[in-house]
Amino acid sequence: MDARFAELDYAISNVTLSQPPYQEHLDPLIEQYVAAIRKYADDLGDDEVKQRLAEKAAEVAPFCVPCAGVLDREREKY
Repeated sequence: MDARFAELDYAISNVTLSQPPYQEHLDPLIEQYVAAIRKYADDLGDDEVKQRLAEKAAEVAPFCVPCAGVLDREREKY
């Protein structure tokens, strides 16, 4: 689980450090991040899920507002 999140965090960071366009590269990574959250939600617990989603939304918001919206909507489910 930790390795999967570390892999996704690294990939997302690489996109945000690169040149635009960001959204086309972030969209699939955010989908994978949400899928990982759903897969490991029971292990993480609701509070940890909400925290991770909020932090990731804040991280990607300057680069991809729709991506942050996806994360925020997912957070509302927990």
